[in-house]
Amino acid sequence: MKSIIGPGMAMVAVCYAFARFAFALFLPDISREFELDAAAAGRMQSLSYLAYVLALTVSAFTLRVIGQRGTILVTGACAIAGLTLIAAASDARMLSIGLFAAGLSTGWVSPVLGQLVARSLEPQRQNGANARINSGSGIGIVLSGLAAMIFAASWRGAYALFALVGVLTVAWLIFRLRGVPNERPRGGSLWSEARKSGRLLPASLIAGLGCAAYWTYLISHLQAEQHLSAQAASWYWIAVGAAGIAGGSAGKIAAARGLRRAYRLGVALLSVSVALIALSVPEVSLFSALLFGAAYVLLTSLFILWGTGIPDASPSAQISLSFLALGVGQFAGSGLAGIWIEAVGYDAVFLLFAIVLLIGLLFYPNAEKPALPKEPAA
Repeated sequence: MKSIIGPGMAMVAVCYAFARFAFALFLPDISREFELDAAAAGRMQSLSYLAYVLALTVSAFTLRVIGQRGTILVTGACAIAGLTLIAAASDARMLSIGLFAAGLSTGWVSPVLGQLVARSLEPQRQNGANARINSGSGIGIVLSGLAAMIFAASWRGAYALFALVGVLTVAWLIFRLRGVPNERPRGGSLWSEARKSGRLLPASLIAGLGCAAYWTYLISHLQAEQHLSAQAASWYWIAVGAAGIAGGSAGKIAAARGLRRAYRLGVALLSVSVALIALSVPEVSLFSALLFGAAYVLLTSLFILWGTGIPDASPSAQISLSFLALGVGQFAGSGLAGIWIEAVGYDAVFLLFAIVLLIGLLFYPNAEKPALPKEPAA
């Protein structure tokens, strides 16, 4: 089978950067059109995270029932349908449905790609491949920022373009999988796998909670508090994505420094990046964006390496559980951040969430070095 790294990165870009994270990029324009305040926008973004959590909950079951290729098709269909609904939304309800449908794709994409990597590559190449595929979100964030600048205030046009890219990406990945058996991995339930996860789940939960305010309200903060234009704010979004591409080196960092040290570094950098945005200084905010992008993709890539290296566990199930906990944290954090911003303002909320991230230092990996992934159950 030809490498799935390229189309896998593209699929992650579509599902994470376009179908979920891009909402924050266009949130100021969307809020004006649909007359949304910060709390309402937070609740709407929470729908995307809720869908993410629900899809992750059934991801192992979905893989067993319809197989890898079937799960790829369902994932792509949700992303494309959601992006199309957002582009065509005539009211807040239709927009919410689109966000929910698009959010479902993010819950399925990482587990199925993790399973494909486990089945198609030898163990010594899997950690690097998983980290590189996960860095596709950084590429997608850069592209979404460029799309925002090209389409200016026409956020609908940008979402229509995202949907078209989604169609091409799904076709590319399915083409790469031609002739490959549509395997249905065995394994226990997701909840039985959770007993093997150890500290991975609380670490993922805290990371999701702590970064939620940044993902949802970065652009709104830059425009409302730092008085940047939409085009200028897009450059900060591009900085997040460009730095995120560096997160694809997570496998090398973990191998050189150790999984535990790499994790602690990722948590510390993520916390600092969220705190810096509260200073409301444009130059510092640009550094914050670069730091956040690199630290977020590094940390989520380390969660994949951590999960796939857990002894006697299913790689796809452990990725699902980690990202499920991450999504639960983001779901709660996005809604809470919107309410608190209305009460105490952006800066205080960012500082609070930076402190929350530091709690993650208590939940470090047991293993010092990333283990080679196991052969998955067929």
